[in-house]
Amino acid sequence: MPGQISHPRRPVPLQIDVRNEHAQPSQRELTGSDQPAFHDQPVRQPPPYGSHLDTPASSIFSPPLYWRYFSPKEPMSLTFGIELEYVFAFDRSPRVGFEWIGVDGITDEELFEEEEEDDLALSYDDESEPATGVNMDVDVHQPVVFSDPHSCARIGQASTTMFVTQSVLEQAGLECTAGERGYESWNIQADGSIDEPKNLSKYLPDRLDSDDECDWVMSGQELVSRVLAAPEDLSLNNFTSSNALQEIACFLKALRGRPRDPFGVFVNESCGFHVHVARESQDMDEMIPLPVLQHLAYLLVQFEELINVLHHESRRCRSDFDSHYVETNLMGIRRSTHWCRRVESTDLSKAQKKIFHKDMTPAGLAKLMDACLRPNMDESGHVVLETRYKFVNFEPLMYEGGAARTIEFRQHIGTLDFDEIAHWIHFILSLVRTAERMATWNDRVGVGSPCSTMSSSSPLLVSFRKRQANKYQLRCAKLQDEFERMYDLLQFDDNVRDYWRRRFVRLNPAEWFRVEVDADGIEHIMDGEDRCPSCNDW
Repeated sequence: MPGQISHPRRPVPLQIDVRNEHAQPSQRELTGSDQPAFHDQPVRQPPPYGSHLDTPASSIFSPPLYWRYFSPKEPMSLTFGIELEYVFAFDRSPRVGFEWIGVDGITDEELFEEEEEDDLALSYDDESEPATGVNMDVDVHQPVVFSDPHSCARIGQASTTMFVTQSVLEQAGLECTAGERGYESWNIQADGSIDEPKNLSKYLPDRLDSDDECDWVMSGQELVSRVLAAPEDLSLNNFTSSNALQEIACFLKALRGRPRDPFGVFVNESCGFHVHVARESQDMDEMIPLPVLQHLAYLLVQFEELINVLHHESRRCRSDFDSHYVETNLMGIRRSTHWCRRVESTDLSKAQKKIFHKDMTPAGLAKLMDACLRPNMDESGHVVLETRYKFVNFEPLMYEGGAARTIEFRQHIGTLDFDEIAHWIHFILSLVRTAERMATWNDRVGVGSPCSTMSSSSPLLVSFRKRQANKYQLRCAKLQDEFERMYDLLQFDDNVRDYWRRRFVRLNPAEWFRVEVDADGIEHIMDGEDRCPSCNDW
């Protein structure tokens, strides 16, 4: 009969009336024709079982409930902390005037483990270059050899040597602890992931000669800062002169010491420099709001490959010879690992659907961004997936019981250079502030907006996740234009851009680039091609 549906179990297709935000059955399903229905014809209700067709318009076009409740209503107060990995070395027989180091009463049993193969100093080969700050030219995975313990510096137990480091810092008037947990003060910890080299004199040429190495002891350590307040003004001059950065500078100066001191520190390619960022909270249990984290994740998806080439090649996760302690955050987005001069065409539409999902949670976002496909072996010999060894580690968001719920940025190679440390912290905080700004930007961005790929005079509604993604400019095909798009988002001034441009050229010597100066005296990386057509539209 007319008006009857022959397949009663088939879901009724819905037509969304965006003005009234309710669903209506199609005319053909109700009447069997496209003619208007009579007023006495019954309206069939949607089926009771679940279907994507039942999604109400409000959940497609309106922000999810969590977005409404957890978006920051005012600028966040941010905190950060750093972890410096390094090798600390000292003379067991310091000259007169350095008795305060406190090594006279330390016995061999306290300082060294039993003489085993693992106790011998490990090293890169003899061609390794010394690294006073960070050596960008040394191959990370040169052959490892065992050294003669009677002709070179020995590796001391970290449980003993870190108290010598504590004496050095306290002598400079700095408060710190050794071997403790917590973030109320600076703390020295052991780090077994660091390779202690032989030929110590190559790394500390102003402290000892090769003939003196047998009197020296070294150990891999990590200096963890207390919780530091991030300045709200991120202009570089204000940032580097802030109390937090000046405190870092004091600890760096004390660690490095002076020429001819009977102690010293250095980094090699096994060392890393990590930065944690969190929302200021009395009990450390209040994390950065989920909408901000989602935009941070989307920024990382867009710019991971650009950020990669601003780091040492061993920290880019390009091959099995790179550091296994840092890996891409894009495993959960399913992108190719190939990248060259042109920006890789990551599927941003897929990223949008996953990151801005209406049922997203902090745990779900952490699982997405920390997805891991390469298994490792734990201490028991079991195969495990290390989810925390990412460029950006979201796993601490899940910590409970008073642990700091932070975002950890792990990608930077170990360094003791204040300028490198300051610029990288500044970069990270600028990323987080940009994510905050994008999450709280409530201007409607849809079809016809400058950020849209479409141009139309009709005000069509755009889905929530698409509206979030459309807050960003179009991706550019050319490398330089993508860099400028990233710098614009991070609100970098000319001096900051110039630092990162020079760093890019220094860390990518195999690439062919030409640096030119424009009419305003600003240097740009040129590649001889015309400007990206998408950028010319702006």
